Amino acid sequence: MPLLVQRTYSSSNKELRTADPAHTQAKKAASTQRSSLLLSFNDHVQVQEIPHRLELSQEVIQATWYNQEECQAIKNDAVQVIKRMMLNTLQKDDDVRGLEHRAPEAAKQRKLNKRIGFQTVWDTQEEQWEDGITDDEVIAIKYQMQTFKSREAALEVGLQDEKDAKRLLAKKSFLQKLKR
Repeated sequence: MPLLVQRTYSSSNKELRTADPAHTQAKKAASTQRSSLLLSFNDHVQVQEIPHRLELSQEVIQATWYNQEECQAIKNDAVQVIKRMMLNTLQKDDDVRGLEHRAPEAAKQRKLNKRIGFQTVWDTQEEQWEDGITDDEVIAIKYQMQTFKSREAALEVGLQDEKDAKRLLAKKSFLQKLKR
C-alpha cells in the first residue's frame, strides 16, 4: 500500500505545492541512516492535495468543522461524564475514552509525571553543563527511562483502541453485507 501524504496548499504558498525531490531524497536518506533499525520508508508516495480552508465554500466548512455551539455542547457532555465518573455513576452509553486523565487523581498523577520528566531532563542538563559537555543522547535515554511506565500505559491504550476500531469496522462491514 502506498504512503499517502496529505498536505494543505493555498495559492499564496507555492512552496507547499512544489516539492524538491532532491531535498526530499536527501532528507529521507539521512533519516534512514540515523534509524535504519527502527524505521523504513515506502518507495511509492501518493500525494493528495487538500485546499486551504480559506479556499473552501461556507457549506463545506460548516459540514466539515464543528461550530462554537457544537464545541460547547461536546465540552458540557464531557463535564457531565467526568462528574458521573468521579461519583462512580456512569451510564451505559457513557464513553470515558480520552477523559480518564481528567479525573482528579489521574490529573494529579499526570502532572507529577510531567514534573518528574522535566526535572530529570533539567538535572541531567545541569550535570552536563558542570562537566562542560552536551550529550543529547544521554538526556534522551534518561528521559525515556523515567517515562517508561507512561509509554507502556499509552501503548496499552493504543492497542485497545486498535482492537475496538477493528471490531467496529468488522461490525460495520457485516451490517453493510446484510443490507445487500
